[in-house]
This record gives sequence, C-alpha cells and structure tokens, in this order.
Amino acid sequence: FWAQSARAVLYSAMPALSLETGLDPARIGLVTGTLYAGYAVALWASGFLPFGRRATIVGGFLLTVLGNVAFARSEALGAMLVIAALGGAGIGFYLPRGTAVLVETFGPETRARAIGWHEVAASLGLMLGPLFMGAALLRVDWRTAVTLFSVVGVAACLAVWRWVPDAPAGAARRAGARLPLDARIPALAAIGGACFAVISGFFTMLPTLAARGFGVPPAEAASFTGWTRASGLVGAFLGGFAADLAGRLPSLAAWFLVALAAAAGLALLDYGWAFGALVMVMTVAACAGATAYYALLGDAYRPDERERVFGVIAAAASLVGSVGTPVVLGLVLNAFSARAALLVLAGAPLLGLAGVIAFHRASRAHAA
Repeated sequence: FWAQSARAVLYSAMPALSLETGLDPARIGLVTGTLYAGYAVALWASGFLPFGRRATIVGGFLLTVLGNVAFARSEALGAMLVIAALGGAGIGFYLPRGTAVLVETFGPETRARAIGWHEVAASLGLMLGPLFMGAALLRVDWRTAVTLFSVVGVAACLAVWRWVPDAPAGAARRAGARLPLDARIPALAAIGGACFAVISGFFTMLPTLAARGFGVPPAEAASFTGWTRASGLVGAFLGGFAADLAGRLPSLAAWFLVALAAAAGLALLDYGWAFGALVMVMTVAACAGATAYYALLGDAYRPDERERVFGVIAAAASLVGSVGTPVVLGLVLNAFSARAALLVLAGAPLLGLAGVIAFHRASRAHAA
C-alpha cells in the first residue's frame, strides 16, 4: 500500500505544483520520471545488498518518508529531481524482497491469486493517494498534504518490522547462485514494462494530462485519477484467478489486447464519462496483467535466483514503463496535445504482446 500511495500522492500534487512554480508538462514529466529512475536503480540493487530482507524494506520505506517530506519543502527544480530520485529509491528496495516473500509462501497453484491480493492492496494505495490529495487540496496546499500523508509510511515501517518474515542477507550468493542471463529476461522486462507503462507511467501523468490537456482544475484532476485507478482493484483480483485457471501467457495476451483497444479509444475522446470508463477498462487490463506477470516471474526462476533476477527484470521494466513513459508523455503533451500523448500510450500493450511471444519462444529454447 505504502509503496504505491507514496508515489501517487506526489504525482497527484503535480498540477498544483505546476500552478505554483510555473513548471511546464515536459518538466513535470522529468520530475516524475526521475522519481521512477531512482526506483529502477534501487530495484536492481535490492537483491545484491548485504542486509536482511526486513531491514532492507524498512530502511527503504523510511528513506521514502524522509524524501516525501523533503520534497514538500523544496523550491528549486534541481532539488526536486535529487529528492525525487532518493525517495523513489526507497520504494525500489521493497519490490524484489516483497515479491520473493509471496512467491516462497504460496505454491504455483495458488500463487497468482495470492499475488492478486497483494496487487489489490497496491491498487488501494494508488486509488487513495490521489483521493486524499484531491480532498486535501480543497483545504490546504500540496506541500502540507504531502507531509501529512507521510505518517502512513511510518505505520508501514512498523507493520513490516512486526509481520514480514525475514531472510538472511546474501543467502543466494552463499548458495553459489549465478544470475541466469537468457532471453527470458528481456521478454519479461517487456511484459512488465507494458504493465508499468499504464499502472505507473500513465497514472503518474494523468493528473497533468487532465489539467493541462483538458483544462480540469487540479483538485478534480487528482480525484479523477484516484477514482479511475480504483478499477485496478477489480483487475488485480480477476488477474489472479485468470492466471491460475487459464494460464499465465494466455491471460497476459488477452489482457494486453483489451488494453490496446482501450488505449486506442482514449485518443479519440474528450474528457468526460466515456473517457473515464475507457481509462478504467485499460486499468483493469493492466493490473490483471501485472498480477499474471509477477506469478510468471515466480514460476520461471528457482528460489536461490529470485531476489536478484526479480530486481534486474523489474529495474528494466521500470525504466521502460515507469521512467520512460511519463517523460515521453510529458514531452508529447507539451509539444502537441493530450490526444497525441494518449496515442503514444497505445504502444505499451503492443510491447506487452511482443514480450509474451518472446517469452514463449525463450521458454521453449530454455527447456530444450
């Protein structure tokens, strides 16, 4: 919940920050892209750090709490970029370690459904963060709202320390495990990047797209982002059942086709109820795909490989979906229009479909 809501609160504040500072959409995209750049670097580093699982996660969460508070007090663009990168890195330390806990706890038959519940909590964070910001902006400035929400991060640290099972530092390295570099890694990175492009990259820029592209007030843009992102709850839940019952790759292919149709339709619409409905359809598909993607990761690698492999793949996927997407959308929005930015977004599910095909071929070659 905190891993997603910590970032959602920041990107929901971007329209208000833009009005206060005069930053254009291209620079807003740079700020949000830097947030995810720090996240991507930490994803890669997390599996190699010489610390236990619990200490790594809690340390990262505390870094994000401090980063959000510092960001709320920053004035210059350079300071915002540095702080955003550090705060994003704090969240990045969580994903490989947290995913490994889920994969080790549940077997292949129920793994996707268990991950689905994890993604439900993540979707709640992505929904409630913007809704909190939308409500808070009616009463206080964005800086105060970001600072107040950081209390949630402190609570998350206490919960992790109390309930998340620990693992010894460097267990995989002591077992002599080597990082398995093969064609499955870029294929999985493409699948994850496609999911992250919608779940993270698009929603990072959605408040700015709504405010600068369609003239929506900042508070309404933040609330719109929260309500449409709520559909991810349905996607995360359905994705687990579909991946367990229909199979990982068939369900991924189906969800990417749905996301492609929705993304293409968005480029034809103005802001309104139909636009919101298609955003929700695309979000359901992307969140369901993400659940299947994490289950596929767990199936593909041995326990002694998982944390480091997860970190490498998730870092590459985040560079594509979470870092590159908001930067590109911001540049296109600034140079052209919101419709042009939405048309570019349709490339994400196409990338996912290419990744599904590539993974199928790579898996057959690996088995042979």
